[in-house]
Amino acid sequence: MQNNSQEMTVEVIQVETLSRPGENRRIIAQSRGHEVVMDMKREMMGDDSGPTPPELLAMALGGCMVNIARIMMEQKGVKLNGLQAGVSGPIDPSKAMGLESSNPTGFAGLTIHVKLDADLPEAERRAFEQELSNRCALCDTIANPASLDIRFGWSS
Repeated sequence: MQNNSQEMTVEVIQVETLSRPGENRRIIAQSRGHEVVMDMKREMMGDDSGPTPPELLAMALGGCMVNIARIMMEQKGVKLNGLQAGVSGPIDPSKAMGLESSNPTGFAGLTIHVKLDADLPEAERRAFEQELSNRCALCDTIANPASLDIRFGWSS
């Protein structure tokens, strides 16, 4: 990040991850040397050793909101006393299990509950909320889906 008195510029970040099967229903995902274990609930033949991929997506969405809110408060010079973001939404696993369903394969919708405790004047809160919603990368990706290019490669 470069910061001059007039304008700030940032470079595009290339996100790269790799996921592979682990024991039983576990999925091991890696990015930048970090590892996350995903798993299925015991009722779905997993070991319940980590969040499911959809739960991880919801957690990432909440994390993105928390991160951007914190950055915005710092940029505004506002003291942040408390912050949390909860994400919820229904998902029908029917199609993932190979069953017919008229419901979407993924989330039918997502709700983000952001709780803020900050010294931001009441008159500035609505503008802050709108700006936060607009600056959250995952909110934008979900609300305005990115193109998806799925490529397969087979060995033997």
